[in-house]
Amino acid sequence: MSEKEAKKYRLEVLLDASQAKKFQPGQEIRAVAQLEDGSLRDTAVKLSKDGKANAVLEFDEHPGQVKILLGPGNASADTIQNLQTLTRTIPAAHWRDRPTLRLPVILPQYYLVWWLWWCRTFTITGRVVCPDGRPVPGATVCAYDIDIFWWWINKQSVGCATTDMDGAFEITFTWCCGWWPWYWWNWRRWMVDPILSDRIIEQLKKLKVRKIPIPDPIPDPYVFEEILSGLGPGPLPPPPVRHNLAAAADIRAMQAGPEMAAMDVSELEAAQSLSLQASLRGHLLEAGRLENLRPRLADVLQPIPELAELHIWPWWPWHPWHDCTPDIIFEVTQPCEGAVNVVYDEGWMDTRWNIPTDLDVTLVANDQACCLADDGDPVGNCVFLSHVCSGINIDQIGGNLGAPALPAALHGYASPGSSDRPFAGTVPVFGEFGNAAPADFYELEWWNPAHLPAPDWEPMPPGGFSAPTRTYFGPGLAAEPGLVHDVPFPLTPMDGRTVIESRRHFEAGHDPLSWGVTRGWFLSSAHYLGSIQTGAFADGLQLFRVKSYQLVAGHLDAGHVLNQCYVVPGVENYLLLRIDNQVTGAASGHPSVWPDHPCDGSTVHTCTLEPETVILNVKILNADGTLKAIIGPCGEVAVASSDLLEIDFVAYDIAGHLDHYWLQVTYGENQVRWIANGGGLNAGVGASFVASPGPLAAAQEGPSYWHALADMPAATRPTWTGGAISIRANAADVFPITCSYQLELRAYKRTIVSCDGNLLHRNLSERSFAVQR
Repeated sequence: MSEKEAKKYRLEVLLDASQAKKFQPGQEIRAVAQLEDGSLRDTAVKLSKDGKANAVLEFDEHPGQVKILLGPGNASADTIQNLQTLTRTIPAAHWRDRPTLRLPVILPQYYLVWWLWWCRTFTITGRVVCPDGRPVPGATVCAYDIDIFWWWINKQSVGCATTDMDGAFEITFTWCCGWWPWYWWNWRRWMVDPILSDRIIEQLKKLKVRKIPIPDPIPDPYVFEEILSGLGPGPLPPPPVRHNLAAAADIRAMQAGPEMAAMDVSELEAAQSLSLQASLRGHLLEAGRLENLRPRLADVLQPIPELAELHIWPWWPWHPWHDCTPDIIFEVTQPCEGAVNVVYDEGWMDTRWNIPTDLDVTLVANDQACCLADDGDPVGNCVFLSHVCSGINIDQIGGNLGAPALPAALHGYASPGSSDRPFAGTVPVFGEFGNAAPADFYELEWWNPAHLPAPDWEPMPPGGFSAPTRTYFGPGLAAEPGLVHDVPFPLTPMDGRTVIESRRHFEAGHDPLSWGVTRGWFLSSAHYLGSIQTGAFADGLQLFRVKSYQLVAGHLDAGHVLNQCYVVPGVENYLLLRIDNQVTGAASGHPSVWPDHPCDGSTVHTCTLEPETVILNVKILNADGTLKAIIGPCGEVAVASSDLLEIDFVAYDIAGHLDHYWLQVTYGENQVRWIANGGGLNAGVGASFVASPGPLAAAQEGPSYWHALADMPAATRPTWTGGAISIRANAADVFPITCSYQLELRAYKRTIVSCDGNLLHRNLSERSFAVQR
C-alpha cells in the first residue's frame, strides 16, 4: 500500500434489509455522504438475495463530521439531500486515528417501499398536429407540473422535446417526492391567477370580510390571518407583519442605506436565498402553521363548486412536497417564417391530474402553427390556383373558377354577396403544379387593358410581383444548423423573362430522394407562388394567370398556360382580384368639396378621401327644432334637459367601399356615450337620421354597409360611398353631466389590406368642447 493510499479514509455503510418482511433483491440504494463544507460523495449499490449491501465511500482527507443520507438509487445525491429520508450522523471524533469506519444501518420496510415511489421515471409521448391532422414538426414541447395554493399558481418545467417530421415527441423525466417542505417552497416561483383570485374575493365579499387582502405574488400565511381577523366583531386589529420578499426588500433598504436600496427584488432574492429559506421555514411552515389555519378557514369559507375538483387548500389538505405523481400542462412553440410562435398553450384548467408513468397525448395546435404539407401533387398537366392570403379560397372571390355565379359588379371581391371586400397592399398567391405539368420555372402574367394595339397578356409591371421564400423541416442542405430552414426563390431573369424556380425543380437539384422522407415543406409556404403588390396596378378589377416553362438545354421553352386542376372540362387558370389602394397626402385630393380641416402632421386626421371624415357642425336645438347654439372647437354651451343635439358630419369613401362609421363622445373618467355605432358593439343613444345638408349628401346614411344595403337598389351593390349625414339625438342623453366632452368620428373601409381583415383603411376626426348641464 502506497503512502498516499494509506492516508485515505474509508467509510463502509453496511446496509441490512433482511429484517424487512418484503425486500426486493436487486433494489438499488444510493448512499450519500454530506461533509462539513457541504460537498457530497455518493455511491449506489444493490441489495443481494439475503438483503445485504456494502456501500463504500472514500475520502482523501480527514472528513470530519459526516452526515450519511440513504435514498433510492435513481435519485441524484443533490436530490437525496433534500428528501425526507433515512439519515445517520458520524461525529468527527469517531474517526480518531482509524482510516476505516463501518456503519451498520438497518433498512426498515417503510423506506424500502417508499423509495420505490419517491423517485420514479415518467415518459410522455405524443404528437402535435394542426386541426386537420397534419403534423407540426420542429416545435418545442414543454411539460409543466402545476401546483395551486389558494389564489396562487406555480408552474415548474419537467422537460422539453422537439417534434419530429411526424409531429411526434417524447419527454422522459424523473419525478421525486418526499421533499423537505422548506426546500420544496424555496424552489417554487408563484403568481396570482386572476380567475382564482376573482372567485375567492367574490366569496370573501359575500362573507363581509371587513378587509380583503390584496393578492400578492408571494404566498404569505398572514393573508389568512387577516381574513380570519376581519370576520370577527369590533375594530380590526393592527395588521400583522408580512414576511415576503417585498417586505424584506423594504427592510434591507432602510437598514443598509442607498446602496442596498438600489437593489431590485431579483437581486435580493439571489443575495438572500439563505434568509429566504429561513423565513419560509420560520414563518410559513414551522409548527404546522398552514395545518393550524386550514380548519379555521374551512369552517368559515363556503366551498366554491367550480373549484371543488381542484382540491384547493384550505378546502382540501395540501402537502405537495409528498405529491408522488405530477400534474401536467403543456406549452408548444415553433419557429417558422422568421418568428417563434406559441402554437399551443394550456392553463391550470387543462391540467392532467396525477398522470400515469406512461402518458400519451395529442396536442392540436392553433392557427399560428406551420403544418407539414402533403407529399403529393395534383395529378395531371395542370396547375391548381387554390387561394390567396392565408385562407381566402379563389372560389370565395367573385368571378373566379368555382365561385357562385354573380353579377359582374361583384367580380374580384372576397365574400361576394356578403361583405364584398376588395384587396390592397400585398396579396400572396398559392397554387400547386400537377405532377405532369412542364413547370421548371413560372411567372405571373397580367391582362393589361391599356396594351396596344389590343388588350393582351403581358409580364407583370416592375414591382408588381414579389418572389417567395419557402421553409422546410429536416437536415440542412449544407452545413446548416437546426431543423427549420428558409429557402429564397428569387425573381430570375432568363431568356427575356423574369421567372421563379418551381419547388419541384428545386427538389430535383437538391438531394431529390430526401423530400417527403427526411425533409418536408411547411404547408404555409410549400405552395406559395409569390405575392401580387397591388400598388403597381390601378384600382379596379385586375386579371392574372400563371404561366410555366420547361428548361430545355439551359433555356426556357415557349411557355405553357396550364389548365386549372380539378375543373372539367379543362379551363385555363386565372385569378380575378378587385383592387382598392388607399391614396394619402396631396395626391388624394383632400379636403375635396368640404371646408378645409387639418390633417396629418400633428393631427389625428389623415389626408385622404379613402375614407374621409369631417365634423361639419355641432348644434344644440330647442325642443321645437329651432337653433339654440352652435358648438365650435373648444366652445362652451349650456344644455337643458329638453334640448336636442344635431351633428352634421361626413363619412365618405370616394371609391365606394365604405364599411361603417361610428360617432361617440368621451368624458370624465373612462366614460363614453355612443351616438351611432356601425360596428354593432353598442346600441347608441336612440339617435335618428335626418336630411343631410351640403354637397355629396349620402344616399344611404348607414351607419354600416348592412344598413346601407337595405336602403339601396340591388344594382347599386357593392358601391356605398356614404357622404354628408346629419344625426339627431336628445342632448341630455349624450351629455349627462357638466363636463368637457370629446366628439369622435371614425370611418372604416371594407378593404383587406395585406391580408389583414381588421379594416386598416380608416380615418378619424375629433372636436372637443365643454357642456354645462
